[in-house]
Amino acid sequence: MLASRLSPLLLGAAALTGCFVDNYQGTTDGTTTTGSASESETETCPAGADGCPCLPGNACDVGLACLDGLCSSAGTCGDGAVDVGEECDDGDDNDDDACLTTCVQATCGDGFVHVGVEECDDANPLDGDGCNVDCRLSGAIEWTREFEGEPPGADAGYAVAIEPTGQIAVAGVIRTAESADIWVSRLTVSGELIWTKTFDGGAKQADEAFAVSFTADGDVVVAGYRTEIFGMNPDIDAWVARLDGPTGDTEWSSLIKGTSPNGADQLRGVVVDDDGTIVVAGWLHNDASGKDALLRRYTATGEEIWTTLSDGGAMGDDRTYALARGGDNNLIACGQRSDGMQIDAHVATVSSNGAPIWGKTFDGGTLANKEIAYGCASNQVGTVYAIVTETKGTDDDYWYLTYNALGELTVNQRLGGTDAHERGRAIALGNDGNLVLVGADTEEGEGTNLMIRKQDSSTALLWKIGVKGVGMADDIAHGVAIGPTGEVVVTGQVASVGADDLGLWLGKITP
Repeated sequence: MLASRLSPLLLGAAALTGCFVDNYQGTTDGTTTTGSASESETETCPAGADGCPCLPGNACDVGLACLDGLCSSAGTCGDGAVDVGEECDDGDDNDDDACLTTCVQATCGDGFVHVGVEECDDANPLDGDGCNVDCRLSGAIEWTREFEGEPPGADAGYAVAIEPTGQIAVAGVIRTAESADIWVSRLTVSGELIWTKTFDGGAKQADEAFAVSFTADGDVVVAGYRTEIFGMNPDIDAWVARLDGPTGDTEWSSLIKGTSPNGADQLRGVVVDDDGTIVVAGWLHNDASGKDALLRRYTATGEEIWTTLSDGGAMGDDRTYALARGGDNNLIACGQRSDGMQIDAHVATVSSNGAPIWGKTFDGGTLANKEIAYGCASNQVGTVYAIVTETKGTDDDYWYLTYNALGELTVNQRLGGTDAHERGRAIALGNDGNLVLVGADTEEGEGTNLMIRKQDSSTALLWKIGVKGVGMADDIAHGVAIGPTGEVVVTGQVASVGADDLGLWLGKITP
């Protein structure tokens, strides 16, 4: 009886076994398995193949790319879809937008101009060759500022300096209704005023600043002249002051007087040495010798260390118009020398204690003409660069000169054209070895314009721009500085609306 009761159950189990199918499919370690009660089949998915796991290092077979751990067919660049291995894909054939035809993002330096973003792109690491490394045009004006006193008057910026942070100091003169006052300002990198200071000698006469420099701790040193009353007459005295960096407040100042009563003593150059001492240059008016070229070194706190005077002889007119730092802690002084009859440009190298190393005069070739070296610069191996203006009657030309460390003239290039007013006023040397010269030149039909010229040391022109004021008076640049990243800052004066009205001009230009 027991056997007869079990038989149906066993038969039922056998029936169930015979009709069961395992429908599970799974993948483990790149293997896909299917099976049933009657058969089992296993197919392997090789790593790196299409639809299979990626190889070590996210590698795949040729023509495939690893995406989310699996290899898949790569799309085509230009199909409008960003596929594996593409930075972008806009589906067009233009290289002037954000995505190049190679499906990579546009970047400065790729050789393609991104319209609306880049001004240029020459794919090289050079500034000043027309397109700079930041893809801005060389010699383009970034911003300008104009400052005016009470018209009519001739306001002017004579000197400019840039500190390592890019902040700017500018010095010159602003006219008032009663006099002309020394004007000194500190500005941000973008040309916004931080502070402005004016100085009046008290005689209701002209007071002007011609030189400015930064100290290592950010103070501003300014030099020029102030007019005071001596007896019943105005007396012009050379003047230098150190101003607090953040506020512009005077820390100390010094007047330098020649022996001539009511003389015309001036400072035109200032440098700050690595040891913090300050050297000024200009001239003093002395009874026995006329105007004598002056150099004086001060301590950081304004005490005199040494003074030298240079006399060309015969009651001459000897002046230093600019001062620069040279190699081996030497100083470069440039200006004019006179024997009482003729004035020639003069360029000299002196040691850190004021002792002369070499000095050279330059004559443009005509004895009746007057030459003045208004600006100079030097590199660390002692090469000296100078800019000279030659005046001949009502006509002016300017020259670019280069001297080697021994004082030998190696480049002598007239840069002025045939027009009446070609004037060189200042020169600066950049970290790239190129130079910027400023002054004025005449364009046909446009009058005399403020001129900014960048060139290499052999006089090959890199770029040149002119600035024209809105008035009829002559425009001219007086000072230039080059910042640590090659930016150029220039100051001078441009014609305002009035016939004789000139405004102080400041501009920042790309390398």
